[in-house]
Amino acid sequence: MKISRRSLLGAALGSLCSRKAWSQLVPWGRRAIAPTGGAFSPLAVLLDGQQSMWDFPAMTDASSGVLSFWAYVPNAPGQYQANPPAISDFYKLTGSFAYILTAPSEGALFIGQSYGGDTSINISAISSATQAVVTLIDGLTTQLPAIGSALQIYVQPSTGWTSGPAIYNIVATTATTVTLNWDTSALPAYAGSGSHVTFCYATAFTLGNPSIVTFNTPHGIDTTASNVWVALSGFEQDAGWFALNDKVVALVGGSTTTLEIDLDTTGLSAWVPALNFVRPYVVNSADVFLASDAAQDKFFVARTTKPLPIGSFVNVKMSWDTNQAAGSKKFSMTFNGVSVVPYWTRDADTAFSVGYSQASTDVNTGWKVSGSGSTSDTSAYGYLAEYYFNAGAPYMDMTDPTVDAKFRDAATGNPVDLGSNGSGPTGSAPTLYLSLRTGSVTPPPALTWWEPDGADLLQSPGVLGGIANSTSMVCSFWLDRNTNGGQYGIMVGPGCSITWDNETSPFTVSVNLNSAGSAGNFDFTFPYDGGSGVNIRMSVDTNHPIGSKIVKAYVGTSAATVTVVTDDTNNLAVNWQDGTTPFNAISGTGGYLAEMWFGPGQLFDVSSKFVDGSGNPVDLGAHGELPSGTSPAVFLHLGSGDPVTNLNTNLGTGGNFTGAASFLLQSGSRFTDNLSGAGSLRLATAPLLIAPISP
Repeated sequence: MKISRRSLLGAALGSLCSRKAWSQLVPWGRRAIAPTGGAFSPLAVLLDGQQSMWDFPAMTDASSGVLSFWAYVPNAPGQYQANPPAISDFYKLTGSFAYILTAPSEGALFIGQSYGGDTSINISAISSATQAVVTLIDGLTTQLPAIGSALQIYVQPSTGWTSGPAIYNIVATTATTVTLNWDTSALPAYAGSGSHVTFCYATAFTLGNPSIVTFNTPHGIDTTASNVWVALSGFEQDAGWFALNDKVVALVGGSTTTLEIDLDTTGLSAWVPALNFVRPYVVNSADVFLASDAAQDKFFVARTTKPLPIGSFVNVKMSWDTNQAAGSKKFSMTFNGVSVVPYWTRDADTAFSVGYSQASTDVNTGWKVSGSGSTSDTSAYGYLAEYYFNAGAPYMDMTDPTVDAKFRDAATGNPVDLGSNGSGPTGSAPTLYLSLRTGSVTPPPALTWWEPDGADLLQSPGVLGGIANSTSMVCSFWLDRNTNGGQYGIMVGPGCSITWDNETSPFTVSVNLNSAGSAGNFDFTFPYDGGSGVNIRMSVDTNHPIGSKIVKAYVGTSAATVTVVTDDTNNLAVNWQDGTTPFNAISGTGGYLAEMWFGPGQLFDVSSKFVDGSGNPVDLGAHGELPSGTSPAVFLHLGSGDPVTNLNTNLGTGGNFTGAASFLLQSGSRFTDNLSGAGSLRLATAPLLIAPISP
């Protein structure tokens, strides 16, 4: 991105924490937690630095938009004076809502609870003149520096130019340039990149404990507030100071132009401001970027210095209107109805529409809720609930109590029910409404669902009992596809593989059946849409010549169109077992599952079995015997209230399994169901779990 946030924030958040490390700090469970709110109290999901929700519905470019969500930063930080943590490590210890909404390659829109306060603007050109004219890539902010005031310029290496920071007075300004009392007439044409100017920078740094940093202009940070943590970036002088670069320290006091920080600088060399370009950031304050398109020909920036509170749910709301002249664009933001005024804004462009229509092609470059847009998939840390995004909705002044009341009950501090499809605030459904209602955690009723957790595996300890080679098979299972992309196994053994794929639409079920040594093969696929929970079932008869084998497949109450991929053997006898290889009953993660029924050697009409006339589940019997009168080799069933470990008990005839202890019951992946009706999001990297508390 053109503004300095790209390099600074990207470096700060580049590393991921493991789920194990985060889980040691946040006691998330594997079951639904009772909500703590009032009449309407939706559940929250836990973000542990790995989730990214993507595959947005198609959007149209527009100048306005509305965003509202409930965020909880769970952990109060400790004191790190002796060893200040880097920003990325600090976020893992406390919580962060960085990258809470990003556009393709961050091209059109970026809203990150990251760190505000940076006043750096990148340079595109420097003239060779007695008074250098510095052209700024992004133009000046609306808070234009006064003629005669100082700014700090940091020059990256270029032939004939000296690298490093320097301070000069401003002689003149335009919308895109500043002229400085800096004689560059003897220097060659500037050909560097990455240089920038900074309008708020440190001019003094005391040695001692605590330290006091003085800035050339008001820094916009509330020095009386509690739990304010700042990072200082730009140390250049020597190893002692440089070791503090981008480290996070607690704010313990100060004034409009000073910060008193919990940091012992005793023993460091004297501070030389001309050799350092240090500027402050407030950790977990908002950075908002709106652009016209991926090229960022026009854009608007708002940076704040008010951090998210720690240890309580906060309703974060903001709205914007870029269809305004330069310097007049509309933006408002609140925390629990209290205005959050930007420290500075960049509003140098004429009216424009935000590039919402950019395609969402994959998890790395597409529109996302959480996730950095890189393959590392840096994400948010904390609890998230009631996510509402309305691209193109008319501007709403979030500081207006009547607007606040559309999202938050001021009397109780609880969320307001936005309606079954999120239409409450405006009368029409938004682009996204992600709401995990207490009644929607478990998908269709009368089933107890489970979800494989990552690479976990339900496996037979040896061969399945009582299965001989045969030419027939019946299989049935319930699938509520969440938004993970990939291919996941239902039954995978020596002679068969039954998987479902939800990487790209149309989603498919794939079946591969093999004879001994894979000498003969019969493979087929059929499409499904299990986004809201559906029964998938099939009967297969391979006792026919090539081209004549019979497959009947159903999704819900409808027959599925079967596509035969391979059929190379007459009257194929499937080698279900080889005598040594175990069966993998469930593997991977990609949705909720229920009522797994697998019957090699059985053959019957499944069109009216396993579901009633409306597609609802029916009783299959204590051992799965009711559909055919004979129990299948595998029947995995959980009753209401059963522990997930009961999945190890195969109620069919083939023997028990291992591995169910690591599966999830009633996880939060249904949060990705977009209740607006515009299509559900897809979840990358890690499943969502229900947070320990809710708003």
